[in-house]
Amino acid sequence: MKGVALLAALATVALGCGIQRGDAFERAWAAGERAQHAGRHDEAAAFYQRAADVARRVKDRDEALF
Repeated sequence: MKGVALLAALATVALGCGIQRGDAFERAWAAGERAQHAGRHDEAAAFYQRAADVARRVKDRDEALF
């Protein structure tokens, strides 16, 4: 019974530790993608720059600048 409780606790911790990108990054990234797919490339570049500026993770910042 202890093993099941321990397994359940570990699963809860593992599943609860998702990537925390932040709302500001997610909004800027999504706006950049919408603008890019609509052909508004200057606007997309500005949104991607904003996403890079507010990124919490280096990987997200680099992706936004790429």
